[in-house]
Amino acid sequence: MLAKIGNWPRALKRALMYSSDALALPVAFWFAAVVKADALLLPDKRMLALFGVAVVTALVSFHLAGLYRLIVRLVVPRAGLTIMLGVLVSAAAVSICDSILPGQHIAASIVATYSVFAITLISGSRWFAALILNSPPPAPNWRRCSSMGLVTPAKTWPTLSSPAGNIGLWGLSTTNARCAAW
Repeated sequence: MLAKIGNWPRALKRALMYSSDALALPVAFWFAAVVKADALLLPDKRMLALFGVAVVTALVSFHLAGLYRLIVRLVVPRAGLTIMLGVLVSAAAVSICDSILPGQHIAASIVATYSVFAITLISGSRWFAALILNSPPPAPNWRRCSSMGLVTPAKTWPTLSSPAGNIGLWGLSTTNARCAAW
């Protein structure tokens, strides 16, 4: 399935990133409110309006800062700074809208906790996607090592010479030398 996602058109991958961020931001805001209240809360209309403000301002900030142009496989520290900037703009917009909207205001600690949760969820999802997309592709033909049940590629991949013997492109043994060592 991951290989299929990697082959999607760029616009579809961006739409997936937009939608995952649009889902993660209100979840982070709701988690922050639940942590502050120390109880399961159902959002009211005012909270839903603040969810909308948080999502729209963060997505616009991410878009303007170029987060959706970055290739997920090549996530760099710049993406982390962009995420922090977008979430902080979102938190500021939520605070401003909270002070303008009538009704009971939310605590400042909810906004601060929302920022931490949102940065963690958004950047964590980017790093996790990069980890998955950068994982080695499956070998065309795998076989089990007879002694320990270890999986090694049946075909020889490009090797590097090392004191431990031949090591494949991704550190996998190209021979049964590692099986004999076990």
